[in-house]
Amino acid sequence: MKKKRMLDRILDILYPPACMFCKRPLSPSDDEPYCRDCMAHLPFTKNYGCFDAFGGASYLIAPFFYEGGVKRALHDLKFKSKFENAKVLALFLAGYLENNPEAKRADVVVPVPLSKKSYIKRGFNQSALLARTVCERLGLMLGEDALIKVRETKRQSSLRNFEARANNVLGAFACTSDLSGKTVLLIDDIYTTGMTVYNCAQALSDAGASKVIAATVANAHKEIGYSAHNYKGSRLVFGKERAD
Repeated sequence: MKKKRMLDRILDILYPPACMFCKRPLSPSDDEPYCRDCMAHLPFTKNYGCFDAFGGASYLIAPFFYEGGVKRALHDLKFKSKFENAKVLALFLAGYLENNPEAKRADVVVPVPLSKKSYIKRGFNQSALLARTVCERLGLMLGEDALIKVRETKRQSSLRNFEARANNVLGAFACTSDLSGKTVLLIDDIYTTGMTVYNCAQALSDAGASKVIAATVANAHKEIGYSAHNYKGSRLVFGKERAD
């Protein structure tokens, strides 16, 4: 870790840094933006974060379950502009993706887009922030504008049943690039019913992508089970030709 500048030390005294997960003040020995106790109790997923999704026909990669400190950190990122949280969470995600040879060789990384209205209101796209760090860590190309949102939708979290969420994002995304034969790594913050990821992946596939690997920081849909396949050689999330 680099030595802190004098100004940083003074600011730490005036405004003690707090753990991004539990909000308690960090100790001088903590060299990360989270405390050791939280690190030991984060809701990590197993099986290299590989889940069955959509009835076992496809797969999701997520390092965390959406609960506890991870839920708090993502909420603070999205609604309190805690940008440092994006970098840290993305590094955890990249660490899981490094175990997948296909993910490491993806041709392009595409974040789930916001509508223009939502982007203006929030001022940033949290999925794009995550995608940038993933690209830096894995040495991959970022296609930040490859996918766009073509119409306004309600916040998925405001809708309480699967049918409403499915209809809310149906046909809401379009691809602006020719992705013929490419493997795309699709990045989002949270997986709930999966309808946003599904519709984005369909748009990417329609643009020619041969494979779309979906990866999120957290999985909120705990009812879906871990993939029975070996992660390192597993089938990918969306492909025109899926292996057995």
